[in-house]
Amino acid sequence: MKQCVIILLLSSTTQGIGWLFGPFLTFINSEAGNILGWFFVIFNGLEGLWVILLYIVIRSLRMDKQRYRDFAEQITKSTESISHKYGKNFEGDKEYEDIVT
Repeated sequence: MKQCVIILLLSSTTQGIGWLFGPFLTFINSEAGNILGWFFVIFNGLEGLWVILLYIVIRSLRMDKQRYRDFAEQITKSTESISHKYGKNFEGDKEYEDIVT
């Protein structure tokens, strides 16, 4: 989640810097306007990069959670199959409960 916040902050910073150059494009001479125009395009073009990076980070987080769920489900199924195979319940053995009580 920390990575998502960092990417969103970088995205808003670069977009903000790009749009700060926008109003100055009309007030300055053509050569400086051309240079500021390139900065405007580059900073606003970085928006696509930040979106792709954010997608990759969020997707990897979701895939990690899904792998964890699948592994937990697999462990649960294997525990259930072992308990059925040997006729024992690993959560609590009745003979042990009778001795304790």
